[in-house]
Amino acid sequence: MAAAADSPPFTLGYRPALDGVRALAVMAVMARHTGLSIFKGGYLGVDFFFVLSGFLITALILEQYERDRFSFARFYARRALRLLPALMAVLAVVGAYAFAAHSTTAEHTRHALLPALFYFSDWARAFGS
Repeated sequence: MAAAADSPPFTLGYRPALDGVRALAVMAVMARHTGLSIFKGGYLGVDFFFVLSGFLITALILEQYERDRFSFARFYARRALRLLPALMAVLAVVGAYAFAAHSTTAEHTRHALLPALFYFSDWARAFGS
């Protein structure tokens, strides 16, 4: 459904400040992983990052939908082109470590590679595999 003729179409446009807010959220998560007790805001960083990302994705969909240009196929193709190269790089590095190291952690990591590749790590963890 297109926007009413008397209202301008929704546009958020690029907002550099939102990149900065997402960067702060990521840094909070990274700081939490240092293990230092003064950095306890990592969980809030995760929530903030995903809420902001969801808002930006929804805004993008609305902009395209109101111009009758939205396509699920294009949307997911763009996401794959943006996310999969980084995922493959991370899995290659982590996988190399997991197969080179001989520890319990490395063994658990080896078992987590396939679920991570197919984006079902949370389900694998929930069902104890």
